[in-house]
Amino acid sequence: MRETKARLVVHVTGIVLLVMLGIHGVFTVLGNIATNMEYDRVYLLLHDQAYYLLLGSLLILAFVHAGIGLRRSIVGWQGQVRYKAAFIFYSILCAFVIYVYLSMVI
Repeated sequence: MRETKARLVVHVTGIVLLVMLGIHGVFTVLGNIATNMEYDRVYLLLHDQAYYLLLGSLLILAFVHAGIGLRRSIVGWQGQVRYKAAFIFYSILCAFVIYVYLSMVI
């Protein structure tokens, strides 16, 4: 991926994340925050398919945004083993977190 495309993807995902975090914040703040954090309430919210998909997309977009930012940060280390190891570790971590999230409710 060329640097200009990577920058564009980072900017677009950043803007989309801000919008989606705003929507998530509205869902979370409606009513009493302490009530919304109770286990039964969270369990019911995660069974709402639209909200669950919103949170899942937020998680994936955050990983894409962070992954491209990480790639742009370590692109100067291209000859070093740490560059590849860091990116492989990050990819495995992302896959694991997304797997755990998807297996939680569905």
